Parts: sequence; structure tokens; C-alpha cells
Amino acid sequence: MISSKRLRQFLTPSKRPGIIVASIGRSGSTLLYRSVAEAMSMARFSRIRGRVFDEAWDLADSTLLRGTVYKTHDHPAALAGRQDLRSLFVFGQPSDIARSVVNQRATHGDAWVAEHLAHMHADGPYEALFERDVLRLESQLDAWSTFTASPVLCVRYEALWDALDEIRAFTGLPVELPERRERESKLLGDEEEAALRSVYGALDARVAAMPDVFQPT
Repeated sequence: MISSKRLRQFLTPSKRPGIIVASIGRSGSTLLYRSVAEAMSMARFSRIRGRVFDEAWDLADSTLLRGTVYKTHDHPAALAGRQDLRSLFVFGQPSDIARSVVNQRATHGDAWVAEHLAHMHADGPYEALFERDVLRLESQLDAWSTFTASPVLCVRYEALWDALDEIRAFTGLPVELPERRERESKLLGDEEEAALRSVYGALDARVAAMPDVFQPT
């Protein structure tokens, strides 16, 4: 049974900033989101696990509270002026992201794709994936990597483990990550791979040249 003191802890608003875990999708944000949520719970409630996490697919329509961890694939404009929030933006190679969506469709079907496209605020159907950037990866990368109206730390997925000190300092939380596992990107057919290179080749090169860890300035 929870003591009255512990119950007050759950009901009292936290002084800790809220944490947004954002990503371009299919880039390890779920792993980081769960790890940060666990750290927030430990920081706020010791061994008691509170409801300190939520999804915020549309940031403008979400109530974002201190002491809570949110997952999103939205753009950051709605966070302007929110100094009570801190955002971790996870990114990876855009062609890998698009390839993962195709592979997830084969595993989970069209319903998963429809939900993911909605979360990404996509501007076209899945069928246009090989013709243009319907996932809006470029605009999302541009938006988060230059957003200075609220604190943001951008981290490449592959650098998460090496960037733990920076993540802990930025969030003020004792974040721990699970053991690192190499991610595999199952290649598609030759025609589809050529289409992905055509759509995302230039953006892949830009992302490859970005720092692994940085704060927008």
C-alpha cells in the first residue's frame, strides 16, 4: 500500500523539466524514450514506478507537463518559449529510416504503416515513398537541428551510448541504456534500393556530415 507521503509525491507537480524524446522515426527513439522514462521515475519516486510517460504525436494539441517524458515524431515549432521542457532529438540515415518503414510493412501490415504515417505527419501515401520524401524527414531534420526556442540536444542513434554523459547532463536524469546491439537494415530489391538512393541520397550525405551530438545554435 502506498503511504500518504508517497501518494502526495504522485499528486504534487514536479519541478523537473518535462522531456520530449523526438525522432525522425525508426531511429531508436523507443529505446531512448523507455530509458529516459525509467530514469525520470527513479528520480521522482525512487523505487516506485509512477506514470511519468506519454505520447505526444501532435505537440500543439498536447498538454506537456513537468516531470513527464513524451515521445513524438512531430516538428518542434509548438515548443517555442517552453523553457520548462527539454528535447532529445534522435536521428539516423534517412534512407535507413525509409527502408525500415518498408520492412515494417512486410511484418506488421498496412495498419501499422497508416498509423506511422499519421505520427510522422506525412504529406502523401505509402505508395509515394519511393518517389519523394513523403515522410518529411528533411523538414524534420532541418527543424530540430536549428531549433533554439527551447532546449534541444540532437544525438545520432549510433552515438547514444557514447553520449550518455551529455544526455544525463542535459536531462538531469540518471539515464541508463540497455546493452548496445547492432541494428540491421534488411536491404530491399535492386529497383527499390535505387529509388531510395534517388530520393534520399543527398540527404543521407548531409546527415552523414552532421556532428554525432550537438545543441542547435
